[in-house]
Amino acid sequence: MRRILLYIFVYLAVYGLVVCVGTWAWYMLGEGQGAAEAWHSFATATALTPAVMCALTATYTVLLLYIYITRQWCPRPWLAPEHVVPVIYLLTAWAALATLLPSLALQELLPPLPDAAREQTMTLLSSPYGYIMIGLLAPVLEEVVFRGAVLKALVDRTQRPALAIVLSALIFALLHFNPAQMPHAFLVGLLLGWLCLRTGSIVPGILFHWLNNTTAYALARLAPQCNDQSLGEVFGSSALAVGAVALSTACLIAAVIILQRRTRATTIGHRHHIDPQK
Repeated sequence: MRRILLYIFVYLAVYGLVVCVGTWAWYMLGEGQGAAEAWHSFATATALTPAVMCALTATYTVLLLYIYITRQWCPRPWLAPEHVVPVIYLLTAWAALATLLPSLALQELLPPLPDAAREQTMTLLSSPYGYIMIGLLAPVLEEVVFRGAVLKALVDRTQRPALAIVLSALIFALLHFNPAQMPHAFLVGLLLGWLCLRTGSIVPGILFHWLNNTTAYALARLAPQCNDQSLGEVFGSSALAVGAVALSTACLIAAVIILQRRTRATTIGHRHHIDPQK
């Protein structure tokens, strides 16, 4: 348990330190504010530009990757994709794309949740810098931390992979610190945790995460009017929306079933990757 708490503490500490110090320094150096004025801007959450947010994200991403990889908190074999055959990546991409509509449908069925990061998210989605953060940096960092380190430690601690996957997904969702994102993050976290243990690598998960985030970014840029519409409004009718969600759900289930069969066949000779006890 101490290892798990250490991993989470380091993640939050580095993230918080870089964001706090970097933001305060930007107000002073970039905006020419005095120390007191810079502190007031920071305390009142005066918005940063996407370029500055991207620079801060890149900074804490590099620092955290260095810590987690050099200290081997994320096992080195899980960073290596050599034993993962190409068809696994195709199935992973299939599953990633098929996840979007069922997740959106579930969010519509849930009571409205506070969206604490809506303004910041919309700012990022309107800028190429936002894609660097959402589409490139986040998938790599979050897979290293939450699947590579936290999930591995939970499996070692509980000796129950299914429970470890659920707990890691819950931690992943909670550390988004935004209720509106938590249901989707939890469901995706379940799939990513399962995928990591099945393939013995976080690389397929990075692909899944990248496609998921990239698709969301692309849709927000290409069809911004859909951001505030229900699926029924997007598809033109509730019947079409239900059909699309059902088809997407069927595709997701099929992808998971095939992945289960293919990973059993392709990784059976790599038990040191699959079985965290060994």
